[in-house]
This record gives sequence, structure tokens and C-alpha cells, in this order.
Amino acid sequence: MKWKITTPGLAASGVCIALVGCATAPPAPRDVPVIERSTTKQPESARQGLPQEQPPDPKSQEPRSGSEASRSQEPNADALAATPVVVALLDAADRQTQAGQLSAAAASLERALRIEPRNPETWYQLAMIRLRQNHLDQAEQLARKAEALAGGDPVARARSWRLIAAAREQAGDLDGARTARQTAEALQKPL
Repeated sequence: MKWKITTPGLAASGVCIALVGCATAPPAPRDVPVIERSTTKQPESARQGLPQEQPPDPKSQEPRSGSEASRSQEPNADALAATPVVVALLDAADRQTQAGQLSAAAASLERALRIEPRNPETWYQLAMIRLRQNHLDQAEQLARKAEALAGGDPVARARSWRLIAAAREQAGDLDGARTARQTAEALQKPL
């Protein structure tokens, strides 16, 4: 069988082959830098003999405000170490509470919790506000969260249990309040 090639057919075939070739051509490779990360490697500054920046010693810094000073003197101050924004929000909540603006204080504390949700001091302060607002169930739950986050700090844990006792007592649960006070006392006893 003989193939008869016509000029229009040949041109059409060439166009089809060219289009198929363009459509299936792989994209040109791009030079993508590969960044290796390893926790065992030293920083570039250490390898070059440059001095490394050391984190500041929290014990050598003086507190900036009264409420921050009281927080830094507690036994587990490292667990309460807060970012400057959270410290400012805690200070604002203190001022708002003293001015009787409990809703504004609660809003400041809730904002601080969105920034730093594992700060037991913030949970405790919000529990205190809710207790003063007579939101007793909420106060107890917030105090339980503060107690759980306080970890190995028996003073902070006992303080949370005393708040739980106060909430239960105001709610009329005298047996529950007595149990919470006993738990607080047990935390305060020396080993």
C-alpha cells in the first residue's frame, strides 16, 4: 500500500506533532535550594567563633511593675514567665479590677489567655474575677485549670484549691468546700 502525502495533510500532521510535543514536555527544572535543619548542628556563629547571644537570666532582671513583682517572687516564677504583652494585660486587669470594672478585667485576661494559654496565673486571676461576678461554676472550672497548669508548685496549687473551696461554699456545697480546703492544706504541709 502506498501512502499518498498531500501538502495540507503534511502540514496538519506537523502541527499536531508540534502541539503534542509542547503539551507533554516536562517543565524546566528549577534550582530550589535545599535547607538542611538539624538540632545537632551548631549555629553558624558558633562555627565561625562569633559570640553567641545568651538568653537573659530572669533572676537578674528587675520586675517592671508591682503585680509583676509579686508574680516573680512566687516559688515557681519560671512557670509564670509571661511575654511582655501578657504582663501588660495582667497589669491592665489588675487596674480594672481595682476600679470595679470586672467585665473589662475579664476581657483583658481572656485576651491574655489567647496569647499564652498555659499561664496558670492568668487562669487563676480570671477565676477570681468570675468568683466576684458570682459565676461560681465557671470560677471553679477556671481554678481547676490553674491548678492543673501549676504543676509542681504547691503554693499555686493550694491557692487554686482555696478558690475552689470559696466557689463551692458560695454555691452552698459545704461538703465540697471542706474537701477542697483539706486538699489545699495537704498541699501546704511540708514533706
